Amino acid sequence: HPFKFRLDLGAPGGASTIAAVQADDRSAQVRAIEESEMDSMAGRRLRLLIDSASALQAAKDIPTLAESGVRALRQGTGFARALGLRGSEQAMEVVASSVRDEHGDAPRVSRSLLRAASAGRPVCLEDSNLNMAESIVGAGVTAALCIPLMVGESVEGFVYLDSVGGARPGEDAAAFATALARFVALGLGDLRRRELAGRQRSLEAELSAAHGVQRRLLPDVRGARMG
Repeated sequence: HPFKFRLDLGAPGGASTIAAVQADDRSAQVRAIEESEMDSMAGRRLRLLIDSASALQAAKDIPTLAESGVRALRQGTGFARALGLRGSEQAMEVVASSVRDEHGDAPRVSRSLLRAASAGRPVCLEDSNLNMAESIVGAGVTAALCIPLMVGESVEGFVYLDSVGGARPGEDAAAFATALARFVALGLGDLRRRELAGRQRSLEAELSAAHGVQRRLLPDVRGARMG
């Protein structure tokens, strides 16, 4: 028979039932959760999202924001390389990078992927359509993903991930990368707002100082009548 626990909070209505617990001797149905289960990819990704959200919010500048973002992206997706990029298709700056092999070649990205992501949506390349990416043909790329960082309606940068030499990203890597890239974009937007607010305060201080100088240099508009 089930047991019913009652809790008396001293309320006028007396005790209240909060749960009914079934007596059951079948202890074989109860087991401790293994550490390996708690350390699953989904669990690691959730912790990465939580930790990254805090780190991204605390970032004081764009390089710090980008470094935190690409490091978490590579760890959570299984891609061999993650880059934070900004600029145009013709001149792209690598703001931050996280690579599995530190001794690999210099960063090389797909022009086709960047051009497609510039429209404002995440895009990917896989084995079946790698022949479309003229800039990475022959580089051994097995998968690539590019996510635009949107601040409002504007593309402010890109997250670029790829793998070479047969390495494959983990399951649902694109979904995780897209979610984390949104955190990066939110952090970027916050930094932009702080930068604009700082400029506004600086401009107001300069105007106030200029007005003070002007008041000291110009004669008093109130005159005294003679005679």
